[in-house]
Amino acid sequence: MSTIYTSFRQRSLEHYPSNAYRIWYLALAVIATIILYYESYILPSVAPLVLQEFKLSVSSYSLIVLVSNALGAFAAIFGSLSDRIGRSNLIIYGLLVTGIGTLAIALANSLWPFLILIWVLGFIEGIILVVTPALVRDFSPRFGRALAMGFWTVGPVGGSVLATGVASQTLQVQGTWQSQYIIAGIVGLVIFLLCFFSMRELSPGLRDQVMNTLQEKELIEERAGSIDVEAATQRPWKQILHHRLILSALGISLYLLMYYAAVAFFPTYLNSIFQFSLAEANGLVSIFWIVNVVAAIVIGFISDRTLIRKP
Repeated sequence: MSTIYTSFRQRSLEHYPSNAYRIWYLALAVIATIILYYESYILPSVAPLVLQEFKLSVSSYSLIVLVSNALGAFAAIFGSLSDRIGRSNLIIYGLLVTGIGTLAIALANSLWPFLILIWVLGFIEGIILVVTPALVRDFSPRFGRALAMGFWTVGPVGGSVLATGVASQTLQVQGTWQSQYIIAGIVGLVIFLLCFFSMRELSPGLRDQVMNTLQEKELIEERAGSIDVEAATQRPWKQILHHRLILSALGISLYLLMYYAAVAFFPTYLNSIFQFSLAEANGLVSIFWIVNVVAAIVIGFISDRTLIRKP
């Protein structure tokens, strides 16, 4: 009972964790991200079956994806709630809600309940997915952060690998789009339980510090004790509305146009144009995403070794 109580109430760390625990907390953030994206990317992996089930055109499917992504982008604003609710709590209970919602989608037998659930999940996941890179940042020294963010990129790309990989292996047996949502929902709830008992976050004072290397752990703990947390978190919009941040956000947004096109349409494209079976199309797309994962980690490593970020 005490373990449950501690996990439920006390997730904030007042001391920077040892390297083994730091890596474990980083791994949990990445795993949670993978599962959240996995649940989001089930729809593209089974799109031809969904289009057939609900008698939808490709243009209607495109509109569904557009609305879901737009809701997720808007919901990202509410990611600031993590400073009050707690980053780990927002991720953990978000995993619970999205896991249940993913299972509920499999039970939708008409179009509008299906659409509403898809869009609700898109909104919730937009909130949560703002928080996971923040956790990665908190547990990563500055000189090792590019590699850490490379591993965080395994989240969205790994979610694509998982969605397409599972579909390629199970669609030939199950043959229904509902089966993919059932599998993803069960996996999501299992990861929720793992994170519920294990996920932690740094206290506000600790995460406000800049740590270049792990050797500075004692120094940042000492500095954290003298910080006025309430004053430091006032006027957050003024702190982020800086031209360097805005240009970086614009750059990644334009790049993601290509990424989301690949996520949403590659399986359907290969299935309809080249006549691959849906399982084969997902298998090919999973190879594409595996290459992407490897590239993200390698470039992160190179960036940390050379201390160059902009390229």
